[in-house]
Amino acid sequence: MFENGDGEAQNGHFTIGDDWRYIDGVDIALFAGHGAWNWIRFIEPNVALFNTCEWGDNDLEWIFLHGCHTTQELFIFKSLPNWAMNGVHLVCGYCTEGWDNQDDGFNLANYLITSHTVKQSWFTALDITEPEGRILRVIGENPACGNDYIWGEGSVISDPPVDATVSYWLYYCTG
Repeated sequence: MFENGDGEAQNGHFTIGDDWRYIDGVDIALFAGHGAWNWIRFIEPNVALFNTCEWGDNDLEWIFLHGCHTTQELFIFKSLPNWAMNGVHLVCGYCTEGWDNQDDGFNLANYLITSHTVKQSWFTALDITEPEGRILRVIGENPACGNDYIWGEGSVISDPPVDATVSYWLYYCTG
């Protein structure tokens, strides 16, 4: 639906307001850039704080945050004033730092379209390029979200109820 790279991506594409035209207007999204435990960065000093996002209240089911420490803090996606996890099934990211490898998006897409779950695709694609010791985390609205495939590749659960709980899965890269 859209592709905004480097200097074109803006925090408003991810936060409340116009997000329905961008990140929350698609089923699946990939962000690749700088991150921290509570934000993703665009052109400095612009960041999208996770507690200013509401992902999934329109269309987004799965988001990949290919940036350092983006899923380090479990409950930041359920913190006020807004819940970033507001219907999104899975948020995939890093607990540790991560390397920006050119092949990660390509590898991820290949696993997603060859009957791997969303969670399994994230872990497997990044294990190819990340060194030993990197820790990945997938955060889900509930345990059933961990069994989601992308549309057309397998089962997808109905949109889960939005509540204050999360489920998560860790993966330790083997390098």
